Amino acid sequence: MSNTILPILENSDDPQSIGIKLIKDGVFGGNITDREHLIATFNKNTADVQAMFGNDRLLTLELGSGWEPLCAFLNCPIPNVPYPHGN
Repeated sequence: MSNTILPILENSDDPQSIGIKLIKDGVFGGNITDREHLIATFNKNTADVQAMFGNDRLLTLELGSGWEPLCAFLNCPIPNVPYPHGN
């Protein structure tokens, strides 16, 4: 975040931007420069979402875990192509 989204948020002056509405004013309560606060907020948000759904309705996919957990969750075959590793 510090190398990608944060610089954009810190320099945004558009009050209608999604970054201002969701990140600065919303999710992180305006505190977007405190690394520990960002991580704690992210972890709490993840736990809150996980608590709302059963394991049969929500997959928390870890980066780098490949096709297997996703395909098992969706009950579909593993594609015969490499798992994506970038946007």
